[in-house]
Amino acid sequence: MVDNAEWITAEDTAKMLGITINNLRQIQFRGNLKWVKREGRKVFYSLEQVLLYADKRNKRKNKKNQSNSEYSFG
Repeated sequence: MVDNAEWITAEDTAKMLGITINNLRQIQFRGNLKWVKREGRKVFYSLEQVLLYADKRNKRKNKKNQSNSEYSFG
């Protein structure tokens, strides 16, 4: 089980990723990031999983930016 100190709210997760709550819900729906605990209407994410997702997302963005810069005509 995930320790309580490692849970973060959906709001904090969205802020950490620089996205809206709605985008976070879309990511959740696609299965790219899962919440680990629910209390009423609030859901909590594993900090470790959020950091792993953020790292994976940043690598994908950097790779895309590198491939786009190869074709610049500047």
